Amino acid sequence: MQDKTLQHADTFFFFTTIGVVVGIIILLLVLYFCIKAVIALRKINTRVHELLDKTGDAIEKSVEDKGIVKKSLPLALPILSFFFKKKRAAKKEKTK
Repeated sequence: MQDKTLQHADTFFFFTTIGVVVGIIILLLVLYFCIKAVIALRKINTRVHELLDKTGDAIEKSVEDKGIVKKSLPLALPILSFFFKKKRAAKKEKTK
């Protein structure tokens, strides 16, 4: 009777060892691909920052040249709020 118990224990530990080894291999593969993805993201991030540094000055210059948007925005906000207030009032009347 004792021989069967040892045989069952040996079988259990054999399959457990195989499961642990397979699990570790899968975990290592996942970590490997995550590291490759992080390295690729770092390269993309540095390229984007380099492009922004090069074109950032040009963007600032073009925004400064188009100052009319900055000047006309305070004039347009009251007009827009007037129209949106009417829509809100109409919605409130419909719900009552």
